[in-house]
Amino acid sequence: MIVNDKYTFRKQILVCEQILDMIDKDSLRFVGHTYGSNSRWDIGLKSMFIYQMLSGFQVPELMFDGSEKNWYVITGERQLKCIYEYITGSLTLSEEALGEFKKYKRFEELPLMLKRKLLNTECFVTVLNPGVTRSDRYRIYEMGSVTEGSSDLWAVAKFVFPEGYNNLERIVDDIILSYPSVKQNRRQIVRLPLLWRIRNDVDYYTSKVSVSGSTKIDSILIPQLEDYSSVGIDEHTMIEKLSFLQYETCKKVFSWKSQSLKTVIILLIMNGIVKVDSNDSLDSLIKKSKRLWDKRPSKLYSSSYNILSEQIKYMSNKLNK
Repeated sequence: MIVNDKYTFRKQILVCEQILDMIDKDSLRFVGHTYGSNSRWDIGLKSMFIYQMLSGFQVPELMFDGSEKNWYVITGERQLKCIYEYITGSLTLSEEALGEFKKYKRFEELPLMLKRKLLNTECFVTVLNPGVTRSDRYRIYEMGSVTEGSSDLWAVAKFVFPEGYNNLERIVDDIILSYPSVKQNRRQIVRLPLLWRIRNDVDYYTSKVSVSGSTKIDSILIPQLEDYSSVGIDEHTMIEKLSFLQYETCKKVFSWKSQSLKTVIILLIMNGIVKVDSNDSLDSLIKKSKRLWDKRPSKLYSSSYNILSEQIKYMSNKLNK
């Protein structure tokens, strides 16, 4: 991980027992465990990890967010959950992965010497100090292993930008009230008010994204929560612009695997660049969009953030021909 010098960190060495005590006292929390889901190891990977610890291997370096009263795990969540589950007795390991330790599938079966070895294992921890802005906190999380899935990015957003997230949820409730048939697509609907805010200045917002590479549209949208508040009369205009949600066909848009295509088409609709006035109209747009998307120039196949505005221009030109 590349860390900018302007961020304030400190290095600490904590033994497993200290970390587990912090978890028990709720002074160290798992982002995924507390607020959302995180990718999980299967029993084989968990067993192999404990085997390595019992064999004396070093735990990969951890990163904690210590910028507030309660600390959060930025990287190392799976490892710490595995250790915690094993030591507290909720995890029974697989014999196949334990090698010479196969008779110790449960922590309680370990001899005292191995119990102490596990509990006294040193962990090298980078801790984020107080005073870091919320925007920088989010970017640090974004660079960490917590970004393995979009759900984790939104889990981070809930506590890094709590006010903005609560305002967003209120607006989403209004949208669902206007178009109740889309309730089952709530996770998709959450993005729409944020898309509305970038409708006229995609270049500006994409230039602010801190991470390049494979696209996660959420990395463009979520930072807006830092100062997100009610947009007044514009909010009602936005809901009117989302009138395509009344059509059953809109569910096909939400089912697209391509987040980029989904974003491009919704922005074109909300800007009035393409018109939809019925199920048939939207269905036709969807079919045409997918066909054009598959035939786009190779330079637009890239999923980097700075390509988004070019993809919008391309689809706008093609759909208006």
